[in-house]
Amino acid sequence: MQTRSKATNFRSFLAAFAANWLATVSGGLSVPFAFLALYVSNGYQKTLWGTLTLAGLVTASYRLWSEKSRELERATAELETERAKNPRPVLRGDIEQIYVAVYKEADLTRNKNCDVQLYVRTVVHNESSCQTTIRNFGLGVEDVAGLHATEHLGQVGKTCIQVKPGYQDSCGGLSGREIEYMNDLALSTASDPVVLGIHREGWLRFKACGVDPPAVEQGTYLLTATDSFGHLHQVCSRKSPPVGTGELLRHLDG
Repeated sequence: MQTRSKATNFRSFLAAFAANWLATVSGGLSVPFAFLALYVSNGYQKTLWGTLTLAGLVTASYRLWSEKSRELERATAELETERAKNPRPVLRGDIEQIYVAVYKEADLTRNKNCDVQLYVRTVVHNESSCQTTIRNFGLGVEDVAGLHATEHLGQVGKTCIQVKPGYQDSCGGLSGREIEYMNDLALSTASDPVVLGIHREGWLRFKACGVDPPAVEQGTYLLTATDSFGHLHQVCSRKSPPVGTGELLRHLDG
């Protein structure tokens, strides 16, 4: 059961109000009324003392309000000072490259909207001295059809990019092939805090449903991140980010 503190319950308010009112009507405010009482007739005595009582009520109310206002101002100033000592994280970044992969290659030849996976190469950094991990990333893609929401899939580490296909040498082996393995930015920043002055780079994987792949490639990408304190950050907005030219080596598994 929730109870109010001693400083905020109604009984404490009445006690403080009564003390202020008694101090007012028996203090300096009562002097001019006592002086006037010497010169007015008995018929006006009740009016005079009633006026004193009302003035005491108004003054006591103002004193209580003034005291609480000053307390609130002091508490607000202390909070702002504490916030200045411990600032919130500020996450910013950029999208360096994307890959748009369809689930079914046949969908590309049918000129229809389909579900795709978006691989987004991202760099993120913290502009504040308050370090934080990242709970999750979010991505919106806006193209000619409007804004498309996406689902963060994770598991980027299972994907690699064939940058250079290579060739078959005289012994039948494959030579000159270049493979780039994707590192999972969401996985690394979930456990290792993002700190001031250090740029973190890696890949993120999202799913978008019912989109036109060529239009999505040319769209505007809006990346967000939620830090360990629950604050949502607008990390970056990038129009038509560079599209990767390598070949994704992965079985698309939803």
